[in-house]
Amino acid sequence: MDSLNALAIPSRTISPGIHLRLIRTSDLSALSRFEIDNRAWFERHIASRGNYFYLPEGIRGHITHCLEAMCIATTICCVSK
Repeated sequence: MDSLNALAIPSRTISPGIHLRLIRTSDLSALSRFEIDNRAWFERHIASRGNYFYLPEGIRGHITHCLEAMCIATTICCVSK
């Protein structure tokens, strides 16, 4: 799956202080922290993704799904840095 990280779309600064780049497998730890820290907010605004989603395997699966979807051009998944 790491080969999917080589997609040739550059990162972009879209506004001062807001920099977007494509998601990578190496985002697992930071994305896990973000999702867990903000779970209550998300669950007020979207349907619950269940407990499994918040486990390392669930976040890893989400990243893998995003990378696969980008390879077939059905979505673009970015993270803000």
